[in-house]
Amino acid sequence: MIETPYIEVEIISSQDPKQKILDMLKQRAKKNHHVKSHFKGTPENPILRVDYDSLEQFKAGYNRDRLIYENFIKFINLQEVSFSKIPLRKIRIEDDDIYLIMKYRTNCKEPIRNNYNFTFRIIELIGLGASFEEVQDGFILFYQTKEDFKIGLMDLLNLEEVRTYLDSIGMLIPSIERFLNQIQDKTFKKPPKLT
Repeated sequence: MIETPYIEVEIISSQDPKQKILDMLKQRAKKNHHVKSHFKGTPENPILRVDYDSLEQFKAGYNRDRLIYENFIKFINLQEVSFSKIPLRKIRIEDDDIYLIMKYRTNCKEPIRNNYNFTFRIIELIGLGASFEEVQDGFILFYQTKEDFKIGLMDLLNLEEVRTYLDSIGMLIPSIERFLNQIQDKTFKKPPKLT
């Protein structure tokens, strides 16, 4: 039985300073999961430790945007929009130009695995350069470019942030706008509350 779930994030390699990346992840954890975190390790190899108060809080944090993923998959399957104009690029782990490789250690993999199975399925569908591998004590995440990483940090429950990004890449087409409006009507009359 898991007492209190935690995540430890370590940067394996990055084209930006490790501390800068971990600071962004710390802000995201605070904003999206409402958790406390701290740094350990050394200045050369910092590690971000995120502690959750309970298993319920941990699961809620990793399920908070599941409805969006499920509806997006349905939306794509109904072929209301085609991503065929976006050049798909398969991330190759052996590439020397990978922007970021991170390791997430945790004592509770299932909620993260479930979340990644949705998020990375969509990432693959729309052609972003990101991938993950499950390892014994957690996950290794790969981001091909800085842009791919920034997209991964996006809060999908902030539809204005999503709209702004989609507009910036020319993807805010009418069918996507309708989808976002439907999601907003279904989901955001009352935002989900994390415990």
